[in-house]
Amino acid sequence: MRNLLFYPFLLLKKIRTYYHSKFEQKMENTEHCETDYFANYLWLKIQEHFIFNAGKIYYDTKIKYNGKPSSLAQSRILLSILYLNNKNKIPFNADFLVNLFTKHILGSKEKNQLYKFNQKWWKDQDEGIATVWTLIALLEVYGKYKDENLLKSIIASTEAMHSHLFTDKTGLIHTSNDDFWCLNAVSTYAMFISKLLEFYHDEGFVKKLSTSVSICIENINQEGYFPYSQIRTGTYLLLYNPIVIITLEEALASTFIGNDLKDKAIVKLNLAKKYLQNQQDVDGYFVEPEQKQFSRYIISNITSLVALRNSLTLDEELKIFNNIKKYLIDDEFYLCRNEKGEFFNGNLYEVKDVLLTEVFYWLTYYLYKNK
Repeated sequence: MRNLLFYPFLLLKKIRTYYHSKFEQKMENTEHCETDYFANYLWLKIQEHFIFNAGKIYYDTKIKYNGKPSSLAQSRILLSILYLNNKNKIPFNADFLVNLFTKHILGSKEKNQLYKFNQKWWKDQDEGIATVWTLIALLEVYGKYKDENLLKSIIASTEAMHSHLFTDKTGLIHTSNDDFWCLNAVSTYAMFISKLLEFYHDEGFVKKLSTSVSICIENINQEGYFPYSQIRTGTYLLLYNPIVIITLEEALASTFIGNDLKDKAIVKLNLAKKYLQNQQDVDGYFVEPEQKQFSRYIISNITSLVALRNSLTLDEELKIFNNIKKYLIDDEFYLCRNEKGEFFNGNLYEVKDVLLTEVFYWLTYYLYKNK
Protein backbone atom coordinates (compact mmCIF):
# COMPACT_ATOMS: atom_id res chain seq x y z
CA MET A 1 0.00 0.00 0.00
CA ARG A 2 2.83 2.38 0.88
CA ASN A 3 4.44 1.86 -2.56
CA LEU A 4 1.11 2.56 -4.29
CA LEU A 5 0.97 5.91 -2.49
CA PHE A 6 4.68 6.62 -2.89
CA TYR A 7 5.05 6.62 -6.68
CA PRO A 8 2.24 9.11 -7.47
CA PHE A 9 3.57 11.33 -4.67
CA LEU A 10 7.09 11.11 -6.11
CA LEU A 11 5.83 11.97 -9.60
CA LEU A 12 3.94 15.02 -8.36
CA LYS A 13 7.00 16.11 -6.41
CA LYS A 14 9.22 15.84 -9.49
CA ILE A 15 6.72 17.82 -11.57
CA ARG A 16 6.52 20.56 -8.93
CA THR A 17 10.29 20.71 -8.63
CA TYR A 18 10.70 20.89 -12.43
CA TYR A 19 8.34 23.83 -12.78
CA HIS A 20 9.87 25.65 -9.84
CA SER A 21 13.35 25.27 -11.34
CA LYS A 22 12.20 26.28 -14.82
CA PHE A 23 10.35 29.43 -13.82
CA GLU A 24 12.36 30.51 -10.77
CA GLN A 25 13.54 34.09 -11.05
CA LYS A 26 17.33 34.22 -11.26
CA MET A 27 19.22 37.12 -9.72
CA GLU A 28 22.44 38.90 -10.66
CA ASN A 29 24.82 40.28 -8.07
CA THR A 30 28.35 41.65 -8.26
CA GLU A 31 28.64 43.09 -4.75
CA HIS A 32 29.26 41.16 -1.56
CA CYS A 33 27.88 42.07 1.85
CA GLU A 34 29.92 42.44 5.02
CA THR A 35 30.92 39.31 6.91
CA ASP A 36 28.99 40.18 10.08
CA TYR A 37 25.85 40.93 8.08
CA PHE A 38 26.14 37.61 6.22
CA ALA A 39 26.68 35.60 9.42
CA ASN A 40 23.93 37.42 11.34
CA TYR A 41 21.45 36.90 8.50
CA LEU A 42 22.04 33.14 8.53
CA TRP A 43 21.88 32.96 12.34
CA LEU A 44 18.60 34.89 12.49
CA LYS A 45 17.07 32.73 9.74
CA ILE A 46 18.08 29.61 11.62
CA GLN A 47 16.53 30.86 14.86
CA GLU A 48 13.19 31.28 13.05
CA HIS A 49 13.02 27.47 12.87
CA PHE A 50 13.70 26.82 16.57
CA ILE A 51 10.99 24.84 18.34
CA PHE A 52 10.90 24.68 22.15
CA ASN A 53 9.11 21.60 23.44
CA ALA A 54 9.11 19.70 26.75
CA GLY A 55 12.37 21.14 28.02
CA LYS A 56 14.16 20.58 24.71
CA ILE A 57 14.85 22.60 21.59
CA TYR A 58 15.27 21.52 17.99
CA TYR A 59 15.56 23.02 14.53
CA ASP A 60 12.39 22.25 12.59
CA THR A 61 12.85 21.03 9.01
CA LYS A 62 10.43 20.26 6.22
CA ILE A 63 11.90 16.81 5.80
CA LYS A 64 10.89 14.49 8.63
CA TYR A 65 10.69 10.82 9.45
CA ASN A 66 8.07 9.75 11.98
CA GLY A 67 7.78 13.39 13.04
CA LYS A 68 11.53 13.79 13.67
CA PRO A 69 13.43 16.59 11.87
CA SER A 70 16.74 16.17 10.03
CA SER A 71 19.34 14.94 12.51
CA LEU A 72 22.20 16.38 10.46
CA ALA A 73 20.68 19.86 10.82
CA GLN A 74 20.60 19.43 14.62
CA SER A 75 24.25 18.43 14.87
CA ARG A 76 25.30 21.24 12.52
CA ILE A 77 23.53 23.87 14.62
CA LEU A 78 24.82 22.48 17.91
CA LEU A 79 28.40 22.65 16.62
CA SER A 80 27.88 26.19 15.31
CA ILE A 81 26.49 27.34 18.68
CA LEU A 82 29.53 25.89 20.42
CA TYR A 83 31.95 27.62 18.03
CA LEU A 84 30.11 30.93 18.42
CA ASN A 85 29.89 30.65 22.19
CA ASN A 86 33.57 29.77 22.55
CA LYS A 87 34.46 33.04 20.81
CA ASN A 88 31.82 35.08 22.69
CA LYS A 89 29.91 35.74 19.47
CA ILE A 90 26.50 35.11 21.04
CA PRO A 91 25.30 38.11 23.12
CA PHE A 92 24.18 35.87 25.99
CA ASN A 93 25.32 32.72 27.75
CA ALA A 94 24.44 29.98 25.30
CA ASP A 95 24.94 27.09 27.73
CA PHE A 96 21.18 26.63 28.02
CA LEU A 97 20.86 26.36 24.20
CA VAL A 98 23.58 23.72 24.13
CA ASN A 99 21.86 21.82 26.94
CA LEU A 100 18.42 21.86 25.31
CA PHE A 101 19.74 20.86 21.87
CA THR A 102 21.77 18.07 23.46
CA LYS A 103 18.67 16.76 25.26
CA HIS A 104 16.73 16.68 21.99
CA ILE A 105 19.52 14.89 20.14
CA LEU A 106 19.96 12.25 22.85
CA GLY A 107 16.20 11.74 22.89
CA SER A 108 16.19 10.96 19.16
CA LYS A 109 18.60 8.04 19.48
CA GLU A 110 17.28 4.71 18.24
CA LYS A 111 17.09 1.59 20.41
CA ASN A 112 20.17 0.22 18.65
CA GLN A 113 22.11 3.34 19.80
CA LEU A 114 22.36 4.73 16.24
CA TYR A 115 20.86 7.87 14.73
CA LYS A 116 18.82 8.27 11.54
CA PHE A 117 18.94 11.10 9.02
CA ASN A 118 15.13 11.37 9.18
CA GLN A 119 14.18 11.74 5.53
CA LYS A 120 10.63 10.71 4.71
CA TRP A 121 10.23 7.79 2.29
CA TRP A 122 13.80 6.52 2.72
CA LYS A 123 13.96 2.85 3.66
CA ASP A 124 17.54 3.24 4.89
CA GLN A 125 18.33 6.44 6.74
CA ASP A 126 22.02 7.27 6.11
CA GLU A 127 22.68 5.84 9.56
CA GLY A 128 26.47 5.98 9.20
CA ILE A 129 26.81 9.64 8.29
CA ALA A 130 23.93 10.69 10.57
CA THR A 131 25.39 8.88 13.57
CA VAL A 132 28.99 10.00 13.13
CA TRP A 133 28.12 13.70 12.73
CA THR A 134 25.79 13.49 15.72
CA LEU A 135 28.59 11.99 17.79
CA ILE A 136 31.02 14.69 16.63
CA ALA A 137 28.61 17.31 17.98
CA LEU A 138 28.02 15.44 21.24
CA LEU A 139 31.75 14.94 21.73
CA GLU A 140 32.28 18.68 21.31
CA VAL A 141 29.70 19.19 24.07
CA TYR A 142 31.48 16.66 26.27
CA GLY A 143 34.82 18.37 25.68
CA LYS A 144 33.37 21.60 27.06
CA TYR A 145 31.20 20.37 29.94
CA LYS A 146 32.73 16.96 30.87
CA ASP A 147 29.43 15.20 31.56
CA GLU A 148 30.47 11.56 32.09
CA ASN A 149 26.98 10.24 31.31
CA LEU A 150 27.24 11.93 27.93
CA LEU A 151 30.58 10.25 27.29
CA LYS A 152 29.02 6.87 28.13
CA SER A 153 26.27 7.55 25.58
CA ILE A 154 28.85 8.51 22.93
CA ILE A 155 30.86 5.33 23.57
CA ALA A 156 27.72 3.18 23.38
CA SER A 157 26.80 4.69 20.00
CA THR A 158 30.41 4.31 18.80
CA GLU A 159 30.35 0.62 19.64
CA ALA A 160 26.99 0.30 17.88
CA MET A 161 28.54 1.88 14.76
CA HIS A 162 31.33 -0.67 14.93
CA SER A 163 28.87 -3.53 15.29
CA HIS A 164 26.40 -2.50 12.59
CA LEU A 165 28.16 -0.09 10.21
CA PHE A 166 31.92 -0.77 10.14
CA THR A 167 34.16 -3.36 8.48
CA ASP A 168 37.90 -3.36 7.83
CA LYS A 169 37.14 -3.44 4.10
CA THR A 170 34.72 -0.51 3.98
CA GLY A 171 35.42 1.53 7.08
CA LEU A 172 32.27 3.26 8.30
CA ILE A 173 29.55 2.78 5.70
CA HIS A 174 27.34 5.71 4.78
CA THR A 175 24.03 3.85 5.00
CA SER A 176 22.81 0.60 6.54
CA ASN A 177 23.22 -2.41 4.23
CA ASP A 178 25.92 -0.78 2.09
CA ASP A 179 28.76 -3.19 1.32
CA PHE A 180 31.13 -0.61 -0.17
CA TRP A 181 33.17 2.31 1.11
CA CYS A 182 32.11 5.94 0.91
CA LEU A 183 35.13 8.15 1.59
CA ASN A 184 33.05 11.00 3.00
CA ALA A 185 31.82 8.66 5.75
CA VAL A 186 35.20 6.99 6.23
CA SER A 187 37.17 10.23 6.65
CA THR A 188 34.54 11.79 8.91
CA TYR A 189 34.68 8.70 11.11
CA ALA A 190 38.49 9.01 11.22
CA MET A 191 38.16 12.59 12.46
CA PHE A 192 35.60 11.58 15.07
CA ILE A 193 37.46 8.57 16.45
CA SER A 194 40.72 10.54 16.63
CA LYS A 195 38.92 13.08 18.87
CA LEU A 196 37.25 10.40 20.99
CA LEU A 197 40.64 8.80 21.66
CA GLU A 198 41.66 11.98 23.45
CA PHE A 199 39.09 11.16 26.15
CA TYR A 200 38.72 7.38 25.99
CA HIS A 201 41.45 4.97 24.97
CA ASP A 202 40.69 1.69 23.23
CA GLU A 203 43.22 -0.20 21.10
CA GLY A 204 40.43 -1.35 18.80
CA PHE A 205 39.54 2.30 18.15
CA VAL A 206 43.20 3.06 17.37
CA LYS A 207 43.28 0.26 14.77
CA LYS A 208 40.06 1.49 13.19
CA LEU A 209 41.49 4.99 12.93
CA SER A 210 44.49 3.78 10.92
CA THR A 211 42.28 1.51 8.82
CA SER A 212 40.05 4.46 7.93
CA VAL A 213 42.92 6.75 6.94
CA SER A 214 44.40 3.95 4.81
CA ILE A 215 41.11 3.34 2.97
CA CYS A 216 40.93 7.03 2.03
CA ILE A 217 44.48 7.46 0.76
CA GLU A 218 44.56 4.11 -1.05
CA ASN A 219 41.47 4.98 -3.07
CA ILE A 220 42.21 8.51 -4.25
CA ASN A 221 41.59 8.86 -7.99
CA GLN A 222 44.62 9.22 -10.28
CA GLU A 223 43.31 12.66 -11.26
CA GLY A 224 43.73 13.74 -7.65
CA TYR A 225 40.21 13.73 -6.21
CA PHE A 226 38.68 11.49 -3.60
CA PRO A 227 35.91 9.44 -5.28
CA TYR A 228 32.52 9.66 -3.64
CA SER A 229 32.21 5.89 -3.18
CA GLN A 230 33.38 2.52 -4.40
CA ILE A 231 30.44 2.26 -6.80
CA ARG A 232 30.11 5.97 -7.66
CA THR A 233 33.68 6.71 -8.63
CA GLY A 234 33.25 10.33 -9.77
CA THR A 235 33.17 13.36 -7.52
CA TYR A 236 29.35 13.34 -7.30
CA LEU A 237 29.03 16.76 -5.63
CA LEU A 238 32.37 18.57 -5.45
CA LEU A 239 31.84 19.36 -1.74
CA TYR A 240 32.72 15.80 -0.75
CA ASN A 241 36.32 16.25 -1.91
CA PRO A 242 37.06 19.19 0.44
CA ILE A 243 35.17 17.51 3.28
CA VAL A 244 37.44 14.47 2.97
CA ILE A 245 40.45 16.82 2.97
CA ILE A 246 39.23 18.71 6.06
CA THR A 247 38.29 15.66 8.09
CA LEU A 248 41.44 13.72 7.17
CA GLU A 249 43.65 16.65 8.12
CA GLU A 250 41.92 16.84 11.50
CA ALA A 251 42.42 13.10 11.98
CA LEU A 252 46.11 13.35 11.08
CA ALA A 253 46.67 15.64 14.08
CA SER A 254 46.19 12.55 16.25
CA THR A 255 49.20 11.05 18.02
CA PHE A 256 47.66 7.60 17.45
CA ILE A 257 48.55 7.59 13.73
CA GLY A 258 52.04 6.45 12.74
CA ASN A 259 54.37 8.86 10.95
CA ASP A 260 54.66 6.67 7.84
CA LEU A 261 50.90 6.69 7.36
CA LYS A 262 50.77 10.43 8.03
CA ASP A 263 53.44 11.10 5.40
CA LYS A 264 51.59 9.04 2.79
CA ALA A 265 48.33 10.81 3.63
CA ILE A 266 49.88 14.28 3.31
CA VAL A 267 51.08 13.46 -0.22
CA LYS A 268 47.56 12.41 -1.23
CA LEU A 269 46.00 15.45 0.43
CA ASN A 270 48.28 17.76 -1.51
CA LEU A 271 47.14 16.09 -4.74
CA ALA A 272 43.50 16.54 -3.73
CA LYS A 273 44.06 20.21 -2.94
CA LYS A 274 45.69 20.78 -6.32
CA TYR A 275 42.73 19.10 -8.03
CA LEU A 276 40.35 21.29 -6.04
CA GLN A 277 42.10 24.51 -7.04
CA ASN A 278 41.84 23.47 -10.68
CA GLN A 279 38.03 23.44 -10.40
CA GLN A 280 37.86 27.24 -10.09
CA ASP A 281 36.57 29.43 -12.91
CA VAL A 282 38.12 32.77 -13.89
CA ASP A 283 36.05 34.55 -11.23
CA GLY A 284 37.27 32.28 -8.44
CA TYR A 285 34.08 30.20 -8.03
CA PHE A 286 34.37 26.43 -7.70
CA VAL A 287 32.44 24.69 -10.48
CA GLU A 288 30.75 21.31 -10.17
CA PRO A 289 32.63 18.92 -12.50
CA GLU A 290 29.85 16.33 -12.49
CA GLN A 291 26.52 17.72 -11.22
CA LYS A 292 26.28 20.55 -13.74
CA GLN A 293 22.75 21.54 -12.71
CA PHE A 294 24.09 22.80 -9.37
CA SER A 295 26.77 24.84 -11.13
CA ARG A 296 28.70 26.92 -8.57
CA TYR A 297 27.09 25.36 -5.51
CA ILE A 298 27.64 27.47 -2.38
CA ILE A 299 28.38 24.49 -0.13
CA SER A 300 31.05 23.24 -2.53
CA ASN A 301 32.53 26.74 -2.49
CA ILE A 302 32.58 27.22 1.27
CA THR A 303 33.94 23.73 2.00
CA SER A 304 36.63 24.32 -0.64
CA LEU A 305 37.56 27.58 1.07
CA VAL A 306 37.96 25.77 4.41
CA ALA A 307 39.99 22.96 2.84
CA LEU A 308 42.35 25.29 0.95
CA ARG A 309 42.75 28.21 3.34
CA ASN A 310 46.29 27.22 4.35
CA SER A 311 47.27 26.79 0.69
CA LEU A 312 46.01 30.17 -0.56
CA THR A 313 47.42 33.65 -0.56
CA LEU A 314 45.44 36.16 1.47
CA ASP A 315 44.09 37.75 -1.74
CA GLU A 316 43.00 34.35 -3.11
CA GLU A 317 41.29 33.45 0.15
CA LEU A 318 39.52 36.81 0.35
CA LYS A 319 38.29 36.52 -3.24
CA ILE A 320 36.67 33.15 -2.56
CA PHE A 321 35.12 34.34 0.69
CA ASN A 322 33.74 37.49 -0.92
CA ASN A 323 32.23 35.34 -3.68
CA ILE A 324 30.41 33.27 -1.05
CA LYS A 325 28.90 36.41 0.48
CA LYS A 326 27.42 37.36 -2.91
CA TYR A 327 24.88 34.53 -2.54
CA LEU A 328 22.92 36.82 -0.20
CA ILE A 329 20.96 39.28 -2.34
CA ASP A 330 18.40 41.75 -0.98
CA ASP A 331 17.90 39.62 2.14
CA GLU A 332 17.28 36.50 0.08
CA PHE A 333 19.71 33.60 0.22
CA TYR A 334 20.62 31.55 -2.88
CA LEU A 335 22.40 28.22 -3.28
CA CYS A 336 23.78 28.15 -6.83
CA ARG A 337 25.28 30.42 -9.49
CA ASN A 338 25.28 29.66 -13.22
CA GLU A 339 27.82 30.48 -15.92
CA LYS A 340 25.93 33.70 -16.71
CA GLY A 341 26.51 34.97 -13.19
CA GLU A 342 22.88 34.42 -12.11
CA PHE A 343 22.06 33.12 -8.64
CA PHE A 344 19.28 30.57 -8.11
CA ASN A 345 18.10 27.67 -5.95
CA GLY A 346 16.92 25.17 -8.56
CA ASN A 347 15.57 21.87 -7.28
CA LEU A 348 17.39 22.36 -3.97
CA TYR A 349 14.72 24.78 -2.79
CA GLU A 350 12.78 22.03 -1.02
CA VAL A 351 15.69 21.29 1.34
CA LYS A 352 16.90 24.87 1.62
CA ASP A 353 16.22 24.93 5.37
CA VAL A 354 18.59 22.00 5.90
CA LEU A 355 21.21 23.45 3.55
CA LEU A 356 21.03 26.74 5.43
CA THR A 357 22.41 24.95 8.50
CA GLU A 358 25.11 23.36 6.36
CA VAL A 359 26.32 26.74 5.08
CA PHE A 360 26.18 28.23 8.57
CA TYR A 361 28.14 25.32 10.03
CA TRP A 362 31.00 25.67 7.56
CA LEU A 363 30.94 29.45 7.94
CA THR A 364 31.33 29.21 11.73
CA TYR A 365 33.96 26.49 11.29
CA TYR A 366 35.90 28.79 8.97
CA LEU A 367 35.56 31.94 11.08
CA TYR A 368 35.75 30.63 14.64
CA LYS A 369 36.99 27.06 15.01
CA ASN A 370 40.66 26.80 15.91
CA LYS A 371 41.15 30.57 15.50
